[in-house]
Amino acid sequence: MRARNDHYGLLAGKIPRRPFLLNGAEGFVYRGTSRGGHRFMLVDVATGVKRPAFDQALLAAVLNGSSHNSCNADHLRLEGGR
Repeated sequence: MRARNDHYGLLAGKIPRRPFLLNGAEGFVYRGTSRGGHRFMLVDVATGVKRPAFDQALLAAVLNGSSHNSCNADHLRLEGGR
């Protein structure tokens, strides 16, 4: 069951979640909302440039091919940290 806050969060765009630092603190990754889904973005600390952290569609396709679960690229559940 999805929490009510999750439902409203998916309706709003570009809301960042808690970021996590990469090793060496050269950048960080955060999950933000985008078009009713999630996008994982990588930010270079030195330049401030943002780009996709990885190919979400490819990861979802690999997960779909290796598991019995259906993964959607816009709704990947990944958590950072240790």
